[in-house]
Amino acid sequence: TIGPDLISQKGVPTSMEAAVVQSLLSSVTVMKRGCGRFRVDVDTTGGDETYTTLKNSVPFTRVFSKGLMVNGFSQVRLVFPDVGAAALATRDWAGEDGHAVSSFGRSAPQIDPSDDCIVCVAPASSEIQQLRTLSEQASELGLPLILINPSVKSPGGENLGSLGAYTLSLSEFLRTFEYAYYLRTLDWGVILRNYPSGFQIFQQAGPKPGKYDLLETLSSLPSGDTLERIYLGANPEAAEEGLQAISTGLSRFINQYTKG
Repeated sequence: TIGPDLISQKGVPTSMEAAVVQSLLSSVTVMKRGCGRFRVDVDTTGGDETYTTLKNSVPFTRVFSKGLMVNGFSQVRLVFPDVGAAALATRDWAGEDGHAVSSFGRSAPQIDPSDDCIVCVAPASSEIQQLRTLSEQASELGLPLILINPSVKSPGGENLGSLGAYTLSLSEFLRTFEYAYYLRTLDWGVILRNYPSGFQIFQQAGPKPGKYDLLETLSSLPSGDTLERIYLGANPEAAEEGLQAISTGLSRFINQYTKG
């Protein structure tokens, strides 16, 4: 239950509610240490591209925002990528839950004097200018600004590589936001960060779900190469299998080439 007396589950969360509790407590810790803008990243799709960033973010955002209200934030303003997403959220749950709802457009959404907290849902590269303006407004008013799953892709999932300047600008801007919480599922495990702890790399222990072994803790978000190094270090047989597969493939190619 998301109530005022939250107790965080240790290690990898076993449910969305457990992840929300972890993220709320991490967010409170960040704010107590004077950080007014931070990010919460939750990706449990395991790389499934059928889930867009926005679609993946909404269920978590609803429970997270309700948790904020239960724990002292009387007016949470939700900012969505576009008018359609904002209208859908208002109709389906945000209005019923009592949140103020806005969206990015040609200009940054206005902050109401009654707002206690600003939560931006899946902001993308195309909203970088409005996001900068919103961040300045929130800072002037002393309001926390929380980004849920910021992405260098558009909310619909298509990559904005053609808008390289926007993507680069957002990536640089996001470096000024602290990671309060980070949860990402991998094919073989999980990356978890609860502020102020480091980024923990877990591997699933055996076929039974819910059991994990901690492999390593890092001070910053690991790159793909770092994750591969950690995984192969814990699973040397996988490295051997990979080399064997490369060797077999090369042999087949050479045989076909010489025959041709």
